[in-house]
Amino acid sequence: MIIADNEVSLIVEEKKYEDPIGIATYSNSESTVLSYASIFENLWIQSEIKQQ
Repeated sequence: MIIADNEVSLIVEEKKYEDPIGIATYSNSESTVLSYASIFENLWIQSEIKQQ
């Protein structure tokens, strides 16, 4: 998952099988981008807490 500037998001699903084709989704919808930004931020906070 990549989020840039809280304005656009690019979600990439990597396949781990022999088939190299994955799925990618681009969005500039404010509600979608902010939802993904919130998820990323929460995961970041959780990882910092686990490191302490």
